[in-house]
Amino acid sequence: GEALKMNTALTTLEIDGHALLIMEFKGVSPVQDIDLREKGIGIASCIIIAACIASNEVLKRLNLRSNSIGAEGTKHIAMALKINRTISSLNLYNNNIGVEGAQHIGEA
Repeated sequence: GEALKMNTALTTLEIDGHALLIMEFKGVSPVQDIDLREKGIGIASCIIIAACIASNEVLKRLNLRSNSIGAEGTKHIAMALKINRTISSLNLYNNNIGVEGAQHIGEA
């Protein structure tokens, strides 16, 4: 995760079949909304997303609705939310996060 934060050359990274716009996640190309609903996002993408959004001071809304995140992916997003205090809206609907995933988010 730390190497990804420091890398300024990497602009997109394709994991889980969808290109992640790294500069937007890191806040280098500032956007307040990122919508990744129904993109097939899985645990690997969540790890990358979490590493990037942790220090993003611009992003306010992240929509991950209807993906394949599960409790494990939610754990990584929750860890990033403990650091990031600008995200005010996170949509995890239809991701099979279960009680364990909900607990991760609740602890963030």
